[in-house]
Amino acid sequence: MAKRPHGQVRKERKRAVILLAAYLVFTKSGFHGATFEAIAREAGVSKVTVYRHFSGSKHDLFVSAIELQCQGFSTAIESIRALGTNLRSVLDDLATQLNSLLSDQSYLNLKRLVLSEVRSCPEAYEHFRYICLDPINHRVAQHLKTFEQCSLEHEKSIHAAASFFVSLLEGVELHLARIGQADARQLVEKRLRQSVALFLFGYSGVLEGRNQT
Repeated sequence: MAKRPHGQVRKERKRAVILLAAYLVFTKSGFHGATFEAIAREAGVSKVTVYRHFSGSKHDLFVSAIELQCQGFSTAIESIRALGTNLRSVLDDLATQLNSLLSDQSYLNLKRLVLSEVRSCPEAYEHFRYICLDPINHRVAQHLKTFEQCSLEHEKSIHAAASFFVSLLEGVELHLARIGQADARQLVEKRLRQSVALFLFGYSGVLEGRNQT
């Protein structure tokens, strides 16, 4: 493989530094409160350099910063693989792995920023959905399909079930955030088991596949 020109490598590294700095500033000040001056200061570059990389568009800078952060979670999402001989054990394993991701503070900060600025920059949310949310639901759906001879007409039901399961786990994190970190760790396993039980109760008619008990 041919090596990339040294100048191109430097440019890409500089861009990555700017994007990280921009994300930190956007997280602290929001889309409207962030300025090119603050981003340049955080990145340790001139404002002209930031303008040159992003054509003076704060919108493009925000979208690119969000996209880069989302890509950082791709490997973790792709590595989600639950083991088990029946649906409950697979869901228990999935719940534990997904909770580690969904409760990760970096992920929560990213999600909070994207949702808070969805009106100002809906494109950023689309990146978050495409790179993070959809793949998470897809990973769950893949596991559910192993317990259901999934014909085409069942495809939407399986993906709806996956989305519901993920939403239950997100609800666990919201509950734990309210009661405080000290108590949260003591209750997380209980809440995850309750989420799995609720899911199985709600979707027992949809997932009438093999090895369900």
